[in-house]
Amino acid sequence: RSLVGSEMCIRDRDGEKQGYLYAQLKGVTGYKSWSLRWVRLDPSAGQLSWYKSWKDSSRSDSIGLLLSTIKPSPDKEPLCFEIINVNRRIMFKTLNEIDYAEWTEAITNAILSTVGQQSSADDTKILKTDGIPLIEQLRIVGGNQTCADCNSLDPTWASINLGILICIECSGVHRSLGTHISKVRSLEMDSLKPPQIEIMKALGNA
Repeated sequence: RSLVGSEMCIRDRDGEKQGYLYAQLKGVTGYKSWSLRWVRLDPSAGQLSWYKSWKDSSRSDSIGLLLSTIKPSPDKEPLCFEIINVNRRIMFKTLNEIDYAEWTEAITNAILSTVGQQSSADDTKILKTDGIPLIEQLRIVGGNQTCADCNSLDPTWASINLGILICIECSGVHRSLGTHISKVRSLEMDSLKPPQIEIMKALGNA
């Protein structure tokens, strides 16, 4: 029978979610064709895994959430979102709008939870290393010379969970979205913890 999102998605406790999604892996020449996969989100392990079917858990692949961010499809294709990690990226397509809202919310919350756990485990806060201000270190990352949203030069604010630099005007917009969407920090006044800096250096605006 045909797949219906509301019938094929399961939400467990503690934010875990699983169900069928279409997936595209990023290759050397671009994204590959769509393949239907059983996807499992495990916030406690900080992992998003996918399998050929829910019956076969032995043949799996996964991506860690700590150094990842979630974004809408770069081509604005309906029902699609992209998970970007320092090592790889993968595109997912949901079966309907309800599934899209639930999956993107669940993955966003899982990323925030994973970052929060790592940050809590390390109380060290850094504003500069080796005498170099943090803002200068982050601006050399690809795309970070301009605001991720409006392209204005020399952004001085960051969304630490999205891994992007933004200008002061756009930081106000991000704050209005709520911390469950974007955690905003000033790179001139706030200090960041090592895991947060790792995320910022691994992702960037590009």
